[in-house]
Amino acid sequence: MALAAALLWGYRVWFGVWLGSFAANLWTVPNVGSASLSVSTVLAAVIGSGAPLQGVFGAYLIFRFAGFPLAFNRERDVVIFILLGGPLSCLVNATISVTCMWMADAISAHDFWFSWFIWWVGDAIGVMVLTPVVLSLSVRRAVIWKLRRSSLSLPLCLFLFLILCLYVFVSHKEQQRIEDEFKLKAELIASQIKGT
Repeated sequence: MALAAALLWGYRVWFGVWLGSFAANLWTVPNVGSASLSVSTVLAAVIGSGAPLQGVFGAYLIFRFAGFPLAFNRERDVVIFILLGGPLSCLVNATISVTCMWMADAISAHDFWFSWFIWWVGDAIGVMVLTPVVLSLSVRRAVIWKLRRSSLSLPLCLFLFLILCLYVFVSHKEQQRIEDEFKLKAELIASQIKGT
């Protein structure tokens, strides 16, 4: 939503995006760890800054390197739009948010990269699915998007499929690592119990 808003109405939407993100994070952050209310509020505010920065950065990349509104009559336009707005710009929010959570001891250093990856995949999928839908429903861009829905659908589905495959692969590896670590600890405790 942040990227679509920045593309449609410009960078000035950052405060509204931040306010919505802050409110959503204020609702969820107190459930993380044993943070006090003031720490949770500051954490929600800082994490909330990731969404508008990501939306503005994605819009900047699209304005700068692809132009907007794009005609979407070439596959290159679609690929550039999806890559710049999705996987590339989504590095911002994942990095800011997960780093803040790690610094606040809401996640361990051991879980940092997996949490970062999950956050990045979630944002990238959201951008690649929601942004075209919001843009296609906007009155100002409706004619352009009606003409280009078919040329956008195939690359969008392909990128979405690739990211979902990567997500499933990494999730499986992480689950396997957790199970292996649990078994190792269980064996260690069992051997200590037998030794006493």
